[in-house]
Amino acid sequence: MKLWDDFVAIVDIQFKYLESFGFKKVSTEIPFVKYESSSFRISIFWEYGGRCELDLKIEPLTNISPSVHSFGLGILAQLHNQKDHNRFEWLLVNTKEKIEIGVHELAELLFKYGDKILKGELEVIKQIEKLEKKASKQYS
Repeated sequence: MKLWDDFVAIVDIQFKYLESFGFKKVSTEIPFVKYESSSFRISIFWEYGGRCELDLKIEPLTNISPSVHSFGLGILAQLHNQKDHNRFEWLLVNTKEKIEIGVHELAELLFKYGDKILKGELEVIKQIEKLEKKASKQYS
């Protein structure tokens, strides 16, 4: 459990800025550390004791869109026209040092690409919905 406790402490430090946007930590139950604002839930996922996968997902707390239930950093990067959005896939981290690096990267990317999420702007969901429909048409 020590590594899980280290993970939670690292998340607390790296995602401290969420508090200034009205987010509060609501859970540290394995495998998630969860933060909520009035509009969104941000879950930092680490598969403790398994594959050691590290990821982040965001969920709107309203039913603004029937098709967008949760999303990650890749789609936020696409909204900012980043061509390398595929690099925002999960990371495998199994040591405290790798956790520190991975969590730091997730926190920086959320701050860089998640400005509308951090501000609670729900219209970002409609933008994501459009992107997903466009991608769906390309692959069908």
